[in-house]
Amino acid sequence: MPLGWRVGIATGIAVTIAMGPVAIFQGSLARDAAMAERTQTLRLVAAPLVTDLEHAGGPAEVQMALARFRQAFVHRGLPVPEVELEPGGPDPGDDPPASLSLPVSVASLAGGRGTLRLTMPASLMVRRDREALAGWALHLLATLTVVITFLLVVLRYLVVRPLARLVDAARKMEMGYWHAVRDPGGAWEVRWLAWRFSEMGRQLDLAVKNLVHAERAGALAAPSSPEDAPDCDACESAAPTTEASADTQNAHYDAAADAVDVANARAQRREQDAVLRRLRGVSERLAHGLAAGTPDLKLARVTWDEHASEAERRGDMGLAALLEDLAFRTLHPDTYAELELSLHLGRERRSLWVKLQGRALERLLEDAGCPALTVKHRVKSTASVYRKMQAKGLELDEVHDLFAFRVVVPREQDCYLALGVIHRSFEPLLGRFSDYIASPKPSGYQSLHTIVRPLDPGAPIFEIQIRSEAMHTLAESGSAAHWRYKREPITHAELDL
Repeated sequence: MPLGWRVGIATGIAVTIAMGPVAIFQGSLARDAAMAERTQTLRLVAAPLVTDLEHAGGPAEVQMALARFRQAFVHRGLPVPEVELEPGGPDPGDDPPASLSLPVSVASLAGGRGTLRLTMPASLMVRRDREALAGWALHLLATLTVVITFLLVVLRYLVVRPLARLVDAARKMEMGYWHAVRDPGGAWEVRWLAWRFSEMGRQLDLAVKNLVHAERAGALAAPSSPEDAPDCDACESAAPTTEASADTQNAHYDAAADAVDVANARAQRREQDAVLRRLRGVSERLAHGLAAGTPDLKLARVTWDEHASEAERRGDMGLAALLEDLAFRTLHPDTYAELELSLHLGRERRSLWVKLQGRALERLLEDAGCPALTVKHRVKSTASVYRKMQAKGLELDEVHDLFAFRVVVPREQDCYLALGVIHRSFEPLLGRFSDYIASPKPSGYQSLHTIVRPLDPGAPIFEIQIRSEAMHTLAESGSAAHWRYKREPITHAELDL
């Protein structure tokens, strides 16, 4: 439950406990005042009746006076009080509520004296008590509503919403976005906390920049003569050699087994082609539905949850991105259009830059004596950007891997050599480096991830993944494949369907 609701409910309970006795006491006073007012009213209306009864000459005139009294109430549309004329004087003691006893002198009564008793109708008393209770409850409810609404509004704008922004910024800082803390507004205490978080991020950023600067200076000052370099050939020659020979029985495969292997490979290839053809057909159906204005929502949901990951598992990343984008566009057209517009402007301006940067990165590694086997680049698809924004609660300008490069080097130690070259040539972002070689993911995935900012002003921030050839094979087709651990389906509630 949000903080504002918790505080509002707690305050409402406290106000109810505090106002309850007061309201009950006020209700009791109001009831006593109403009773006194009713008694006074009875006394006033009974005065003419007492005069008529005292001048009545006999029982007939007494009954006529009582009838005129009742008829006057009926004529005015008022509730008729109960009237009783009893011989003898009134009993000592207080009258019941809404009741009045008056002594009268009536010649037709025994002894010439009697008691006139007037009582308001019981139904009227019950109705008025209910009205008073309803008024008290309405007053208490209105007071609570005003108090809780005021507190909710004040807390929302002074505490709850600023705290939510601060918590969101703290979560982003945990993910390495150290500059995500902005002024959240609200109470000065919350703004002071945000300022302290921002200052901490700035100081850490400055400290890391100084460390990187010192690392670069040390690398430039270090001797670079061939004598100072380690003898890699000697290291390789010191490595234990494997047996060149194999078991004699492994050199003689049965021809039938070879035929079975070839048949299995062909069958798998045919299955692969059939699945990809089916998925291409799915993409054509989704595209046709969008073009015709009759989107297939059911097919789009299945594609979002299953088909895109199947295409990625089959190795066709382009088809996977296409299927995911078509499904996203079908399920959530407004968000897709807005996001695609922003991404389209960025990609169109920087597509050439991505290609040139990839070539420059390859030359940079080669010149530093750490040649890469492959350097590939990719631009994140619209649906993939949306997935990341939803999963991590990021804004578009906080997604730093819109443009990414993957560097594959021969050996594990080459990964760290390439990382040093890259960090000396670019400005690494504070907290955005992950060493999955030293600490692999649960799936076994291994790689170095770093996000850097080019030294050229205006160039976009991009991500670089560095891995060995064996790590790349495991990440693409083994247990650590991208589609196995990254395809966590987003519920359709998050798509606002």
